[in-house]
Amino acid sequence: MAQVNSGLSTRSSLENVLVFAAGKEIFVLDKDNSIVKIAEREGNVFDLCFHDGKLYDAWGYGKIYETLINRVVADREHFIFALCSHNGKLYDGGGYKIIYETLTNRVLAKRDGWIDALCSHNGKLYDAGSYVKNREIYGKIYETLTNRVVAERYGQICALCSHDGKLYDAVDYGKIYETLTNRVVAERKGSIFALCSHNGKLYDAGGDVKNGKPYGKIYETLINRVVVEINSSIFALCSVPRRYFVDAGVLK
Repeated sequence: MAQVNSGLSTRSSLENVLVFAAGKEIFVLDKDNSIVKIAEREGNVFDLCFHDGKLYDAWGYGKIYETLINRVVADREHFIFALCSHNGKLYDGGGYKIIYETLTNRVLAKRDGWIDALCSHNGKLYDAGSYVKNREIYGKIYETLTNRVVAERYGQICALCSHDGKLYDAVDYGKIYETLTNRVVAERKGSIFALCSHNGKLYDAGGDVKNGKPYGKIYETLINRVVVEINSSIFALCSVPRRYFVDAGVLK
């Protein structure tokens, strides 16, 4: 099902493991490079978030789950594309053009287009969305609470990530930017759907079609090294303390 290249293993159970969503399924990539399936939804899982000691996932058709116990914590009227833990609160956004404080359903912000990504960076919340202009798709990145646009892209912005003091974004046509300088740091042949800061390194994931079949890859971004290949598009990445899964009996 999947090919894992060595080099992603963690050094102890105190470090984090990488969790990824491939199509409808959610997996943990353990420290020995084994892959453990932990959940499956009825449709594609578009985002993952570790918040307040729990893992959450966003199923495309309007539900947010506490992943390991399959409990629905929020329902939305459209696709959910983004989850984010920021200043002690969980937020979500999607095709409903609203950013909610997830567990209270309080409206934080509204946008004119879909909200495709959320990110907590240097004490501020950022959101990215897609908009149609002259029949072309464009993306904007906002500092959420001030509604200030900090970057614009041609194409759909599918991911945001805070890593090593810098904000990064990824667009669907295969480019990753250092957001606030607009510098391109990596390029891929297929679409990029996810970014993740994990154990001191930046990772990206996405998907493409080969011989009529979908496939996905996870890269160590800044050195362009493939660490996972799988027969499905990878929509989400999340760095989670390994101890969380050990305590839940998922990992040993």
